[in-house]
This record gives sequence, C-alpha cells and structure tokens, in this order.
Amino acid sequence: MMTKKQLGLRGIPLLVLTYTTFLLLFTTCMSVDDDTVTQIGKDVQSFEFVTIKDIRDMYTESRRGEMIIDEPLMLKAVVISDREGANRSSKRDGYIQDSEGYGLAFRVTQSETPFNMGDELIINLQDAKIHYFDYAGILQIVFSKMDAQINAQNVTVSPKEVTIKTLHNGMYDGTLVRIKDVQFEDYKGLNYYAGEGNATSRLLACVDGGTIEVKTTKNANFKNRALPAGKGSIVGIASFCKENWELQMRNHDDAKGMSNDESTRFNAEDTNYITINQKKVTFEAKGGEATIGITSNVNWEVLCNASWLSINPTNGENDGEVVIVVSENKDDERTSTITITDGEIAKTIAIVQKGEELEVETDVCNELFFSEYVEGSSYNKYLEIYNGTGKSVDLSDYIIEVYINGQPTPKYTEMLDGVLKNNEVLVIAHSKATIYNGAVYTSTVANFNGNDAIALIKIVNSNFKYIDIIGCIGENPGKEWMDTVDKNLSTLDKTLVRKASVRGGVTKNPEEGFPTLGTEWISYPIDTSKYLGRHTMD
Repeated sequence: MMTKKQLGLRGIPLLVLTYTTFLLLFTTCMSVDDDTVTQIGKDVQSFEFVTIKDIRDMYTESRRGEMIIDEPLMLKAVVISDREGANRSSKRDGYIQDSEGYGLAFRVTQSETPFNMGDELIINLQDAKIHYFDYAGILQIVFSKMDAQINAQNVTVSPKEVTIKTLHNGMYDGTLVRIKDVQFEDYKGLNYYAGEGNATSRLLACVDGGTIEVKTTKNANFKNRALPAGKGSIVGIASFCKENWELQMRNHDDAKGMSNDESTRFNAEDTNYITINQKKVTFEAKGGEATIGITSNVNWEVLCNASWLSINPTNGENDGEVVIVVSENKDDERTSTITITDGEIAKTIAIVQKGEELEVETDVCNELFFSEYVEGSSYNKYLEIYNGTGKSVDLSDYIIEVYINGQPTPKYTEMLDGVLKNNEVLVIAHSKATIYNGAVYTSTVANFNGNDAIALIKIVNSNFKYIDIIGCIGENPGKEWMDTVDKNLSTLDKTLVRKASVRGGVTKNPEEGFPTLGTEWISYPIDTSKYLGRHTMD
C-alpha cells in the first residue's frame, strides 16, 4: 500500500508513469457516447493506487472546505451502495470502499450515477473535488462518471462486525458494517419511512449499550416495509453525518438478520439511551421559544455556542425538557446546532431563525446570472455569478458546464453548493489564478479559453434548465467570439462585465454566435480584476 509520506500532494515518478499508462488505456476504452460506461479489464492490476485513507488525509491536511485534486492520482474501490435499493437522497450519490477497508461518499457530476453495487471502479482523480457537503452533512468526493471505469463486477465486500459503541469510537465513516444484537426502540405500527420529508430516522438500540439512527429516504424501494419487531443483526453503511453517526441500509435484505418475533427483544432499560422529540426547530425573525422533550435513562447536558439563544436547563437526568429562547433577528437567516449528550450518546437539534423580512423589491431579477467573465493571461480565469433575486439562493440546485472547442457535451462540470445571499456574488477561480485576492470558489470550470462556451444550469425536478450562457454551445468560433460592430468586445484576453441594466441571463442556446455580447457586456483589458467581488444592477 502506498503510504501518505510516499504519496504527498506532489506525486511521484512511478505514479506519473502508471498514470500515463492508465490514460492510454482509458482513452482506448472510452466510448464516444457520454452515457456509456465501459470496462477496463485486468490490465490495471499492475497499477499502484492511492487509498481512501490517503484521500481523507490530503483533505485534512489541506485545511480547506473543499479541495481540487490537481495531481495524477488513481483510486480503485468497490461500490457498496445499491442503486436499485435507491436508499439515497439523490440519484447522483453513492458510497465506495477500498481494499484497505476505508469508505467514502461519492457524487457524480452528471444527473445520475450508472454504477451498481459490486462494481469495482478505477477512478481517475485528477480534477475531482473533495468537500464537506453541507446539505448531507458528510465528506464527499465528486467526479465525472466518465473518469470512473468498471474493472470488475459483482465484487463482494464483507461488512465489518462492530458494536454501536465501537462504531462511535472508530474510523468507520462510509464503510459497510454489521451490528449484532440490536432492535428498533419503537416499532409497533411503524414503517422504515414515515411518509413525509426527505428521510426518516428510526432509533436502533444495542444490547451492549448505545443507540444509532437508521436512515431511510423517501426514494428507498423498501420504505413502506414494516420495522422488524424483534432482535437481530443489521447491515448498513455507517456515516458520520452532521456530527452524528447513522446507519443507511442499502436494501431490505440488510435487515434479514432481524427477527420479527417480539419475544426475542431485550430489556431496553438495561441500555443507555437518549431520544428527542424534535430534530429541527425553525423560529421567525421576531424570536420566540420552543420546548424539546427528552426521553433518557442517563445524565445529560446541553451544548451550544450560539450567543443569540439561551437554553434552560443546561443539564438533567433521565426524562426531561429543555426550553430554547431565541432573541429577535434583524439580519439574515442564521443557524446553529444544539447537542444533548452524556459523553457517549449525542443527539443534535438544528436551529434555524429566519431573517428580517425586507420590503418587497421591485428591482429584482428572477434568476442568477453571470455578471463577470475574466479570460486573462496564464491561469487567470474567473467567473462571477450574481444574485439579484431579492432572496438567498441555495446553490446546490445549480451547475456550471464548460464546452470546449465547439463540443456539444461539457468537458468540465461543477455542482455548486452553499447559499448565495441577495445582492452578493460568487467568484469562481482557477486554482492557480493570482490577480484577485478576494474570496473565491476554486473549480476546474475556470479552465476555459476564448472559444469555449459556458453554461449556468439549474436543476428543476431532475431536468436541466439553462439559466445563462456565455458563447454558443456546439459552435467553435475559432479563437474567440467577437462583436460584429465593436471588435474590442470579444471573449479572448478580456475581462467582460455585465451591464447594470441586465436583469437575467441567456436561457436559450443561440443558433450561432454570441448575440448578446455587444448589448449586455462591457469590455476591459486583459487581467483587469478590480470589478470582481461585487456587481451592481439598476
């Protein structure tokens, strides 16, 4: 196995050599159809691969919220999630585990992962992104499905035998586990999924102590099955999600070791537990209070570092209640987390307080759009997205795609995340860009030239909708698109700033050319960066 010291972030000659060999094989095996996933075969066995632990260590040492892998690295891992079982929040998501026993959540940049449980993948990690995905609360690696090739199928990964207590204290995030001697605390008349929301979590207790939540999404094909009444063993993917451990069954077979015989149940009073009656509380801007009910058989304390709320009491024993009081909010929406714990068991409550309602703005636009484009020297490439909608926007519904040299399919794709507040911008930069010192979101999509089309896309009910387009997708204009009247207006060696009068993007791919270049953009000399980080709309 390659150690972290051997690997580093700079790569080594052997890895570069094997990567070159991999590229030749990769190119030979790839289909021209972007929807086709091909198999590599056995030739890759001579390659040397990084491990998932290496990847996790890289991310930790980078001290970044997200990291783009810019080295020629390869990973071999097996898909342990079940696409047919469908117990996932998005069709793009899944889990992989390597031969060292380490696991990791993944997401493909396309609309759906094509990989099935048991597929052994060879993944080209160059340009992949590692980040903490806030919405799901997990560490995740993001790559294109075209950078992952199937080396073998129907590979069996045996689950690790753990207890809930050892799970809480070990490194099992993203791995397949089996937990013995467990039972659902509440089960009578209950199904895996409660019928509302994106997912339902059911509390599972172990005879040796400790509890864990079993998460079932609304997409799971077993969601309407009844919970087993008795004790037994359960298999699932362990995940450290939003500071809590949870178990995600892949399919209904993962619970076949659970008995339906109530007489097999153990006495729950012998097991330490904490349960809460709410997992999320939302307050209006004016503030208020809410009561959280706690059912427990241990001493517990309540932890929170938010100065804008108070909790009473901050500790207790066995069953009880805590009252949360939130002060008035005269700013934007704010969030915090309350943790109720005995030192081993931890339950979290998400606290959200809405921002102060502003007067309805008439000078707003309906959607995000590109407000600046920098095609500078060397790696100095930037894109800027502006939010003038009058409200904060969740960026997880948006994608940027770059189409190079007139190609009709994207070469680079970035699935955005985070929240963009009203009247603010998101600056996207090449990882080696140097002319702007403000906050940036580094991405491979900032790797374009003057003849590459760029699209901002919104996902609406699993459909992709153009929100804005720079250039013309599928057209190669030569070196650049240029305005027919003002030859200084072009997409090569220029900084382009959207005019303040513009209130929306190009939502339909032009038949030819870049027709709005001369009417909606202002041109500045190469490497102009002083307009980045802000935008004005009349």
